[in-house]
Amino acid sequence: MPELDVARAVANARADNPRLAAICTPRYDEALREAPRPGPLCGVPYTLKDVWDVEGLPTTRGHAPWAERVPASSGAVHRAFEAAGAVLIGKTNLGDLGITPESQSYVGGVTRNPLDPSRTAGGSSGGAAAAVAAGMSAFDWGSDYGGSIRLPAAWCGLVGLRLSRSTWPSPPEGWLPPLPHIAWLSAMGPITRDLETCRRVLDAVPSLRVAEPPQPRFAGVLVVAPDAFSAGEWPGFAREIRAALDRAGLPSWPAPLPRPAQMDRVFVALIASHAKELLRGRGPRLGPVLSALTIGRLLGDRRMHPQAARVTLELAALRLLRHRDRAGAMRDALSLRARFEALWAAGFVLVSPTSGYPAPPHGRALGLRGMASFAKMGNVSDATALTVPFGHFPGGLPRGLQWLGPPGSERRLIELASRVVRAPVA
Repeated sequence: MPELDVARAVANARADNPRLAAICTPRYDEALREAPRPGPLCGVPYTLKDVWDVEGLPTTRGHAPWAERVPASSGAVHRAFEAAGAVLIGKTNLGDLGITPESQSYVGGVTRNPLDPSRTAGGSSGGAAAAVAAGMSAFDWGSDYGGSIRLPAAWCGLVGLRLSRSTWPSPPEGWLPPLPHIAWLSAMGPITRDLETCRRVLDAVPSLRVAEPPQPRFAGVLVVAPDAFSAGEWPGFAREIRAALDRAGLPSWPAPLPRPAQMDRVFVALIASHAKELLRGRGPRLGPVLSALTIGRLLGDRRMHPQAARVTLELAALRLLRHRDRAGAMRDALSLRARFEALWAAGFVLVSPTSGYPAPPHGRALGLRGMASFAKMGNVSDATALTVPFGHFPGGLPRGLQWLGPPGSERRLIELASRVVRAPVA
């Protein structure tokens, strides 16, 4: 793990967080005073996305009405890293209730991308990615419902790993958005600067893992090629990755899956068909949503951030107009998941772009067609899903390469990704 001690991490945070808004709840002085604790991560500075409970610190989930919610005890995630000897620098910002592809909230402000502060660090684990990219922490532990770990990591030039819920079950505190009937889409995992740090973090917290299923013999790599809906600014992906796989000595074939646009529709239908639960459960109410999009900002109504209100209203409209059949949406999602599982059983892993777009300017992510199509595949299939840096877009912003494999395949994906990373990009 590249050396980053607590003193340096705190100095970086104090210097850069006022500009980047990555950390929403700092504990700099406490971190500096902590005596070293033995463990595999002894003295390693880290941050936690503000969905994980830490005794004595608010757990806001980016939602201003919850700014004073302080848990009486720490959750399993914080306890695991405490036992491993890591030192918590603070909690990181996310979008309101974790339902937006940017990290803007009335709790933590607008998180900016350290590589280009005019652009978003992504969401919902945007504060997590910004903190790691800016050297405020060696790693962060995020949550991922539709790319919320992988998109921010890719846009900030980092490694991000969505761990399969089947093997690393996410505690209920991390279920965002609050839709318990489809909580199986939600997962957790680390954001790090490199693959070796990712591996070390996983090895340090075995208590968070419940199973280690046997892996089938590796058969090769299947390439999920972009379609017109999802290509964005990376239309040559399939050609580039096939060349990189060849250089790494890895056999590859086209993936026998529906087009990304079709898989995107399966995910959207599943979420939209549960929009009623979003408005009735722990999530937003219709009044604050409408206020946030109309007169609320002028009146200082901070019950709901406008970005999250827009997503909520769009999902409600989709349910009303198009996706009322919740059982049908679930059948389609489980059918697609079964297709992935058949590929896992045959020994294949998949690669795709993490996103066809570079980090967009603030406020633009919601308007990018197909921006998260590839990331959503990992949630519908409950895949182990890894993003690693893979070259750059025109203009210099980083691209992310996504690897998808079966539950428990994180070590295999890290090893395969390492081979491709070492093979130069044409």
